[in-house]
Amino acid sequence: MIVVIIVNLSTGLCVLCEDYASGPVRLTVVSFSSFVISYPNTFARKTIGFLVFKSFGQSVMSVDATSRATRKSLQPEVGLHSDATTTSAGEHPHLANQPYEENSAAPGEEALYTEEVRESSAVEFQLSDRLTLSERVRIPSGGQIALSPPYKCSAQVTLLDGECEMFGANLTPGKVYEFIYPQRSVMASFAGCQVFVRKSGYIDSTTVILGDPYPDMVGWIHAVLEEQRLRAEASQQYLRGPAIMVTGPMDSAKSSTCRTLLQYAIAAGWHPTFVDLDAGQQGISLPGMFSMAIMDSSTEAHPERGAMTQRYVLPLGKINMNDDTLLCRQQGECLAKEVQRNLDKARHLESSGVIINTAGWIDRHGFISLTEFAEIFHVNLILVMDDAHLGHRFKKWIAETEQDIEILYCHKPVSLALRNIEARRDYRDHVVKSAFCLPDGSPTQWTIVPLSKLIFYQIASFHHVELRNGKKIAVCNQVCGPSTNLSRVLAISSATTLECDVKSFRVLGFAVLLRFSTPANQAWIVSTMDLNRVRGQVILLRTEVMAGGIRHLYPKEELFAEPVPTTRTPAKPFRYPVNQVHHGGGY
Repeated sequence: MIVVIIVNLSTGLCVLCEDYASGPVRLTVVSFSSFVISYPNTFARKTIGFLVFKSFGQSVMSVDATSRATRKSLQPEVGLHSDATTTSAGEHPHLANQPYEENSAAPGEEALYTEEVRESSAVEFQLSDRLTLSERVRIPSGGQIALSPPYKCSAQVTLLDGECEMFGANLTPGKVYEFIYPQRSVMASFAGCQVFVRKSGYIDSTTVILGDPYPDMVGWIHAVLEEQRLRAEASQQYLRGPAIMVTGPMDSAKSSTCRTLLQYAIAAGWHPTFVDLDAGQQGISLPGMFSMAIMDSSTEAHPERGAMTQRYVLPLGKINMNDDTLLCRQQGECLAKEVQRNLDKARHLESSGVIINTAGWIDRHGFISLTEFAEIFHVNLILVMDDAHLGHRFKKWIAETEQDIEILYCHKPVSLALRNIEARRDYRDHVVKSAFCLPDGSPTQWTIVPLSKLIFYQIASFHHVELRNGKKIAVCNQVCGPSTNLSRVLAISSATTLECDVKSFRVLGFAVLLRFSTPANQAWIVSTMDLNRVRGQVILLRTEVMAGGIRHLYPKEELFAEPVPTTRTPAKPFRYPVNQVHHGGGY
């Protein structure tokens, strides 16, 4: 028996063509096709998909067309339909050797489509994890495709023939590149190619974009940087390479543009210095930090972050940089000094230049911080992404301060999907989870550290704040207790004492406090480095980044396996000086 279900990919509504007797049913996808409906005199389009299923057993009576689970599982996106052809998973040579699991789809069948019967007559359809859509997509010369898997979905891309690049790095033919939510990527081809796309959990057809000026504009910007690098390398006198700062609002492809320019420079034989001043969406370290790294081509590049060496991370502790603008300036000055020290080590590093990524914070205080960063890092180029008004503000500032800075402008990619607040939070959670998990996704082993060895510290700028009643208070660093730092990302400072400017010391690693016991003087911690090998006390810097998902990876039976001794109290119980303001040195 063949069942046809019409799916509106623009709204996620399913309509069953016929009604059948009630009862459980098992459906298998046989084919999928779609077309676009355009409304006259409007820009509205609807993508309609036809899912043809083969049923086994009894059938269902009706389908709830307004099912929330159906709309959530489909996760549709409105877009133009491409000429991509649909193929089965067994036809692809790189996926033919996958192990066959019990109750999985048979060869030639795409996936399973299951549902559960409620007490009422209405049945709610849910897409299973095995629902996949496989496509052979031909990207013509100058074309590009974008992949943004929805919630709890993934996509795999394999280059079959031709040349294709992602963030400026060429894809290896035959290698499978996997993207899971909330990752997103744009793949472009200048000479034409064919890729195999396999989507798991969603069935949106891949859209091929033509005529986007973004790749050509980034190539022109790279040519400007390359000219300055060659001029600095051939100069007999002291001449620094280009220092470009990429600015723009949120979701304007600042990070993608930085990665593309870095990969182009690496392909040309340079080793540029990458500075990331976006504390919310870090590309080098975990969120809540300022960081820098030197790009290296000796190792295989990460699909998102590239190949980096000599990382240097400074703590900030903030996701919203507007909370402490003075601290952002102070940490930026410390990072600029470290960048200059690295550039002075080798002439080639100095000629390779600096590429700076910034946050999408461009309001009144944000623009002031951007101008301060431009002066601190001695920027000679400012790239404005997709905001002409921001470019005019920079030109006005340059004319008033007589700065020798050139303004460049670039459009963002047409195919780049916008991210909401939930997607940004999910991306931070994904980065945090990747830092504390093994490559297979399993969590690393937690360790027990003496609680008296740990010092929980919160950094801030030393400045006076005027309250509403007219009084002024001094805001400074302070020591905090472990109870307020549970399930929170903590930065491991290289400072060994509080009698120094702790915030100017680099970050060695990160840790998450899972559990602590003051009577037993024990702390259960998962970290990126072994804290038991550190001599003396360990200073853990508080951040605003939560890591609740890390604690949930450990079962309570495992985490609370050993009972906490409560009858026996040590002679000198350890207590934390909670909320004690500390005026460290260097202020």
